Amino acid sequence: RSDRGTAFTSHTFEAECKEFGIKHILNAVATPRANGQCERLNRTLLSSLAATCAGEEENRWDQSGKK
Repeated sequence: RSDRGTAFTSHTFEAECKEFGIKHILNAVATPRANGQCERLNRTLLSSLAATCAGEEENRWDQSGKK
């Protein structure tokens, strides 16, 4: 589930969802509260990623935790 931002309505994004079997649902227009659960999860994931990457080089976040 996502808002109707261009990142989520592009043909590329739609193709990726189809390739991985993801059912993508768009929220209704002008209802930001509908995205609250996703936004909260994003905040939790970013917080966890920041803690995991603490002390790592800024541009190497993708390699954190692979030690």
